[in-house]
Amino acid sequence: MSTSLLRVWVNAQSRLELLGERLTRPQRGAAMVEYGLIVALISLVAMVGVKFLGTTIGSVFQSIAGRIAGV
Repeated sequence: MSTSLLRVWVNAQSRLELLGERLTRPQRGAAMVEYGLIVALISLVAMVGVKFLGTTIGSVFQSIAGRIAGV
């Protein structure tokens, strides 16, 4: 009975060691997903900014062009 209990203990211990190695291994794929999400968020903010400021900036450039043409 003690040898079978020892086998179970050694088996459980080796499985826990493998699990610990998996958890401490670098997660390269997760970092790439995070970078992708950051790029997507920056792009979204830039598009919203251009959408709201585009007409204002366009009118400023039209005003400048009108003044240059009038000179």
